Amino acid sequence: MSIHSELQHGGGQKFGSVRVTVDVANGECKMACDAPGHRGSTAHFHSTEEIEGAHGFHSMNAAKSEVSKDTAAALHFALQQIKAQKGRR
Repeated sequence: MSIHSELQHGGGQKFGSVRVTVDVANGECKMACDAPGHRGSTAHFHSTEEIEGAHGFHSMNAAKSEVSKDTAAALHFALQQIKAQKGRR
């Protein structure tokens, strides 16, 4: 199942109001947010560089926003999964 369809069908790892699916082989992830005011919001990060950049932004804002806190945790998880796979190669 692709990361897109897995997320559409309610799959993925959940971090508070954010769900993330990770494609470790291609180094990408897709997220969906269910928080009020963000329902239906999705983001697709196509590289570890994009994920790291978004993680840095949301980490800085985590103290101000529960959604940013959840997003930072989800992005951290995605990075760990991708880096672990690269270490196995």
